[in-house]
Amino acid sequence: MENIELLKKVRIFQGLSDDELKKFGPIVGEEQFPPQAVIIEEGMEGRALFIIRRGTVTVTKIDGEVETELVKLVAGEEFGEMSLVEDTVTSARVTAYNDVECLIINREPFMQLLNNDLSLSNKVFRNFTKVLSERLRNTSSELVTWKPDIAF
Repeated sequence: MENIELLKKVRIFQGLSDDELKKFGPIVGEEQFPPQAVIIEEGMEGRALFIIRRGTVTVTKIDGEVETELVKLVAGEEFGEMSLVEDTVTSARVTAYNDVECLIINREPFMQLLNNDLSLSNKVFRNFTKVLSERLRNTSSELVTWKPDIAF
């Protein structure tokens, strides 16, 4: 039941009933990471959604020798969700800031579940679309804010 409560906090699962969330139970794994462990390496193939059950992670971007912190994520937050639907490399490094425990949903079983339950798939992918739209709006807004004045 604890996993269901944590899944409810994940934006791509919002609005799903407890019965629908229980369908994810068999495909949810768990993993622990010690402080400073690299959970996701930037530029590597993404494999899963991670949901932080306990601890804090740091998300960074690497540019040559410079590592820039983007954000810290805490219990109840998620990362790696793009790896569920996109077969590409990851865009950031995620490192355990302290002892971290995560729920993990790997891409293959996730896609198999959704391929076999079209109603569930519709709800999850509608939520995915909302999350991506929100991120695009935020990024667009940030770009406008950061845009330097150009004099001609």
